Parts: sequence; structure tokens; C-alpha cells
Amino acid sequence: MSRDPAANHAPFHNVQNSSHTITLVGAGLTGPLLAISLAQRGFPAQIFERRPDMRLTGASAGRSINLAVSTRGIHALREAGLWEQMSRIIIPMKGRMMHSLAGELTFQPYGKNDSEVINSISRADLNVALMNAAEAQGVTIHFNERCTGMDWNAGGARFRNEQTGRETTIDSEVVIGTDGSASALRVDMQKRGRLNFAQEQLDYGYKELTIAAGPGGKHVLEPHALHIWPRGAYMLIALPNIDGTFACILFLPFEGRVSFATLDTAEKAQHFFDQRFPDAVPLMRQLQENYARNPTGSMVTIKSAPWHVEGKVLLLGDAAHAIVPFFGQGMNCAFEDCTVFLELLDRLGPIGRCYSRNSSARGRSIPTPSRTWPWKTSSKCAIVSPILGFFFERKPSSRWKLNIRAISCRNMPWSLFIACRIPSRSRVGRFRIACSRNCAIPSRVSKISTGKKPTT
Repeated sequence: MSRDPAANHAPFHNVQNSSHTITLVGAGLTGPLLAISLAQRGFPAQIFERRPDMRLTGASAGRSINLAVSTRGIHALREAGLWEQMSRIIIPMKGRMMHSLAGELTFQPYGKNDSEVINSISRADLNVALMNAAEAQGVTIHFNERCTGMDWNAGGARFRNEQTGRETTIDSEVVIGTDGSASALRVDMQKRGRLNFAQEQLDYGYKELTIAAGPGGKHVLEPHALHIWPRGAYMLIALPNIDGTFACILFLPFEGRVSFATLDTAEKAQHFFDQRFPDAVPLMRQLQENYARNPTGSMVTIKSAPWHVEGKVLLLGDAAHAIVPFFGQGMNCAFEDCTVFLELLDRLGPIGRCYSRNSSARGRSIPTPSRTWPWKTSSKCAIVSPILGFFFERKPSSRWKLNIRAISCRNMPWSLFIACRIPSRSRVGRFRIACSRNCAIPSRVSKISTGKKPTT
């Protein structure tokens, strides 16, 4: 793997015994998955992670929002030969179970049949499974190593051990940043200049809570549904776990009349839940304990470009593009980054040649979500994200409609959704047919209209 992308044109699959180790920063979800696929192609890989080994210390309480694995993520796991293993720790969710204030239940299926589902999985369980699979492929994971940036002159990544304070520079032909929305590599790229960066902190936060399993480890709610308690400007959701519990998440403004600022004690939170989520309270036996112990998390949207520096450093996943959890696509987008990158490697050869291609192709297609909240509904507005509703509709007078069911249940390019415009009176059926034929759809589509084919 040459530092000069033009100096080596050998096919990627012919470089089976490279003496250069690829360094990945971050052992969350994206890093181990990519390392597995690189190792399968004959490239030695190592991962540096600032946290201790969660398999020994356990996951951080309150920082592990359950994930919704959909088609894009499943495709990446299948490509790495991992889906059969991972499918044992997921629970398919066939639709949303809406809980009214009066306790009435309404089930809203995600798709036309049981094959159109999203899958609930514990972030911690998935992370552990990916790290185990990576180590089984010969990948070395170094824990308690905080990345402090790049030594651009020497061409190595700098790390500081969180336990000893020892600082080292790891010489590596290739460095890939999968270190999340607070990426140290991205910060160093910003200092170097010529990196466009936009960040938006949301006015809402989240707190993780738990619905305990029933007798015999049984689920006390319908397990094959995403449970939602929509309450206007805030909501509670619950996703099933394989151990019979439900991971609950309370989304609430940071400030305001009903907010985390006003619900500043466990007792106030208990009273709030008694009034606003009465049917959930009997199932949340440790509500006050969870509320007091678990931190209030924040959410951020990040967009950056380009994602690479001179064929040497590349950002993937949240390090390059972080989106809020309501769309249920953050992890799926990150896994799709791996898919696209590996496809380019297999086709183009040396890694450096793929950096600009990957950055350009993916950077234009990753969605930048609106701050409009996905559960806000009224006679003039109905906005529901893929994880919550699979259907996005602007005001009734709007010209456009977008069927986001295809985003989670199809593997079509994101850029199609970014660019396409569908008049509200058009035949949505035409769009659905197009979605089902994603393999024939160009990656950049400027317009879809009634009776017209997409144009590139």
C-alpha cells in the first residue's frame, strides 16, 4: 500500500501479504466490522480504543441506546459473513405499538408483510459480538488508548494510554477514523485546514430507563413491536431485548416547562411518569433508581467534507456524518460506509485511490435530517422517522412526498432520496416500483415525476 495513490495500481485482492498494518481508531461498531472485512482480504489490522474492554468492565450505564438494524446494516453484516451469528441476538419488530394517554393500543405495521421489519439489538451485545469476531480474524484491539491526533510529518497516529499516561506514535501506512461523533482524527484534520465542518446540538436530550422482564424472562409487552408513548413535544419509546427486558428511552427538552431542567429529581420524574405514562409505570420497577443513576445524553448532527487527507487518513461513520437516532439509520449508514469502501477497494485496488472516491460518493448522499421532531403530529404536519414511522410527509399543501419505507427495507442509494422530488399528486406506486428495482437506479437522480423516468 503506497502513500502515493498513483504509484501502485495492483488490484486490492492481489495484495494478500502486506507488511503494513492498517490502524483503525475506535472499537465501537464500525471499526471492528471494517477490520474483519480487511483481515478477510489479507490485510493485517489493529484497533485502538480509548475505553477499557467492555467485555471485562461492562457497558457504561445509560449510554447504550438500542439499535434498529435494517437492510443496509444487514447487507454489510452479510458481506462480512456475520449476519447468521448476529441474527441470534436480534428481535424483529414488525411495526409500532402506539400507547395513548388512556392506555389504548394501536398497532401500525411497518410494511406490507412480515419481511418488511426493523430489528432491535442491544448496542452492547452487538459491540461485544463484533469485537469477538474481529479478534477471531486476527485483529488486535488495544484498549485504554486515546487518540490525540496525527503526526502529519512522520505519518503516524498519536495515542496516550489512559491508565499510564504513556504517549506513543504508531507508524501506519493507513489510518481510518471510526471514533464517533467526537472524532479526534477529525478535530486534527480541522486544525490542518481545508475541512468543511458543520455541527448542530439539539435542544433535546435523552435518558435511558428499563422495563424489567416478567416471570421466566418473558416480555411483558408485545416483543415484536417498537412501543411508543407519543406526548406532543416529548415521548417515551421501548425496544425489546432478547433477555425479556425492554430498553426505554425518554426524549425530553433540556429546558422549558416540561424538561430535564424541571424534572431534576427522581421523585419529580416519578410524578411526571404517573401522569403522562400511566400504563408504563407498573412495568418500570426501578424507575426512580434508573432516572437518578443514568446520565442525560445529548444528541448532535455532524456533517463534514472531505473525509480524507491525501490517501493517508479516512473518516467513516459518525466521525464523518453523525445523525440523530430517531431516523434509525446512524449505524446502518456507518455500516454502509464500510460496504461502499470495500467495494471500491475490491474494484480499484490500493487503499489510497479509494479515499477520495469514497468521500465524494458517500459525502453527497448521507442525509442531513431536519430538527423537526419525528413524533410531532397535527392536522398540518405529520413527520415520522424510519424508526418511528417509515413515512415522511410535509404539509398537505406540499408538492413532495417521500416513502421512507424504502430507506429501511431496500438497499437503494441515499442520494436518490436526497435528490428526488415527487409531486404530492403523483403515483406513489411508480416510486415504489423504482425502489424495488434499486439495482437499476443510478446513484444520482435529479427528479422523479409522474410519467417520467429518473434522469441522471
